[in-house]
Amino acid sequence: MVIPIHGEPASGSFEIEVRVCPLALASIARCFDHDPAVIAVIDEAQFRARRVRVWQQDPIGDLRLGLGLNPDGAPELEVANGNAFALLASLDLDEDSCGAIPLSQLRQRLMDPRIRRRLDEDPQMSRYVEALTTMAALKPVEGEYHLAWA
Repeated sequence: MVIPIHGEPASGSFEIEVRVCPLALASIARCFDHDPAVIAVIDEAQFRARRVRVWQQDPIGDLRLGLGLNPDGAPELEVANGNAFALLASLDLDEDSCGAIPLSQLRQRLMDPRIRRRLDEDPQMSRYVEALTTMAALKPVEGEYHLAWA
């Protein structure tokens, strides 16, 4: 339920995203003494199906809480380098070590019969199809989500 972005809480400078949608608002609010500002952030995150972002900029600074950028239920893939480059090639994407595409492009690529057949026929790639399809189906409240790799 906790997704590290950078740093560690013990270091005094960190950023994490926390899944809140599967939890009851009252149970989370109790952890923060029912602070109205915290309740407002969590309520909006649950309404928009987004994660909550928690960060601290310096060791003596305050902890901050805000709306995360990522959808709460979005799957994440951990792919070994060799498979990652093969997956990018299967999706007809540049095999750069880092990059991003809008999910609308991922949807189009997954609907392309040639690409889909290539993914389905390769046992190493077919195991990622379900997570990619779930990602491609995400619809943001505003803007557009991206598939990013690094």
